[in-house]
Amino acid sequence: MAPNIKDMENRLNTLYWTDSEKYMELLDVIKGMGFKVYRNPKGKHRVQMDMSNAFGGIFKDIL
Repeated sequence: MAPNIKDMENRLNTLYWTDSEKYMELLDVIKGMGFKVYRNPKGKHRVQMDMSNAFGGIFKDIL
């Protein structure tokens, strides 16, 4: 079952303001699953799949 990106974003947004230790743990888990996490200056997070290493990184060679 694929993780729900919106749920991850909402959880990060909440933990960012309430519990920095759990926030850092969740951030490590999400990055470990191959996602990139972006945060704007207001503390709102966006999670996206990191395609830079997809298919062994062959697209970096093409671009």
